[in-house]
Amino acid sequence: MNAYRTILVAVDGSENAHRAVDMAVCLAEKYQSKLILAHVVDVEYFSVAWLNRPRHMDAADASTDSDVHAESLNDYRRQYSREVLQMAAARVPDGIDCEIVHETGSPREVLPQLAEERQADLIVAGSRGLGTVAGMLVGTVSGYLVRHARVPVLVVK
Repeated sequence: MNAYRTILVAVDGSENAHRAVDMAVCLAEKYQSKLILAHVVDVEYFSVAWLNRPRHMDAADASTDSDVHAESLNDYRRQYSREVLQMAAARVPDGIDCEIVHETGSPREVLPQLAEERQADLIVAGSRGLGTVAGMLVGTVSGYLVRHARVPVLVVK
């Protein structure tokens, strides 16, 4: 019997996320499960980069500069996400069925949706990722998943 056919793993590049991938790999080996490594680019986290925009430009340059800055930020998001997913995928040994998913939005909203869409039997997440300040203020993504996901959630420290 396969207790967990599909395991969704939330990855963000943090040490706890690395440990979550390692735990998910152990479970996948035991139950011959498929892994889905999911990185959700948190738009709120990356929006802080807008604070670095030049504040002394005139109105004529503002729209062009904003477009360039937005595209630069999007490029950075895509590159960051690729690196996070590559690091996670490198931890998965050959022979384990593994899918990589990149999304943009709020991890609190996107991860449960992904679990439902991909028919995941389990979500594995690190106990605290890169957003520790936000975690202290509004709670961690893993805490939210434990309270709101429709499938079991394994939180790895």
